[in-house]
Amino acid sequence: MHALSSIGRNDIEFSRRIPPTLRIEALNNIEFTCHMCGLGPGEIDSATGRRSRLRVGYLIDKSLGGKDNPSNLWAACSICIQGSKNITSEKPTARWLLLQIRRAGQEEQREVLKWLLKKFKN
Repeated sequence: MHALSSIGRNDIEFSRRIPPTLRIEALNNIEFTCHMCGLGPGEIDSATGRRSRLRVGYLIDKSLGGKDNPSNLWAACSICIQGSKNITSEKPTARWLLLQIRRAGQEEQREVLKWLLKKFKN
């Protein structure tokens, strides 16, 4: 988990429409890491050598009925958002996949489990 004091001012980027208290609550819930790759703000990505910046946004935009609550927020690093990691043909490791599933909400975890049970029925 990242200490708030070790995060640089320019390492996190917010939408101005998200209330500050909600942003902090959401970032605390996700332990200040990217939903896609697990990098924290200011960390160096080993694939690109670039420093990550964490961006926070709505999963479902408020204009489409999204609510102001932490479960409707996501965080992704600037590297994942820009698609820089998509240039590699490397498949994700089991450890990486498990970390992503562990970080997901219970409903998403249930969906993954349902899919796996269906896929490996035999």
